[in-house]
Amino acid sequence: MSIMPTSNTTQTVHHQRGFTLVELLLALALFAAAAALYYQHATQASSYFSQLRNQQSAAWLLQHHLAEHTASQAVTTTERYYYHHAGGDWQLQITSQPIAVAGWQRLQYSVALRHQPQLPLATFYRYGPQP
Repeated sequence: MSIMPTSNTTQTVHHQRGFTLVELLLALALFAAAAALYYQHATQASSYFSQLRNQQSAAWLLQHHLAEHTASQAVTTTERYYYHHAGGDWQLQITSQPIAVAGWQRLQYSVALRHQPQLPLATFYRYGPQP
């Protein structure tokens, strides 16, 4: 006869439950989607801020130049001025255009980034006598 040790205590088995692979993948997918939305909005806000800063700088340059330049000053067909301001290179272009009133002209002042002169950030029109 074999003798088996007997114990008055019963062993209880505790099953520890962890996260399943599906739960982990779902959480990771939700986190990635939230991060992608945040990145998209942060990039868009940064772009808008940069554009607004450029427009404000262009308006400042235009006001500064207009304060020094009067409409009665002679302007040939097109004049260009270049500035370095607020970390950027700027082009101010003044274009003279005759109008239907004899002896008068329309002056168009446009400020753009120097590498994008075809996209003015600020434009102003002034009328004055032709030189």
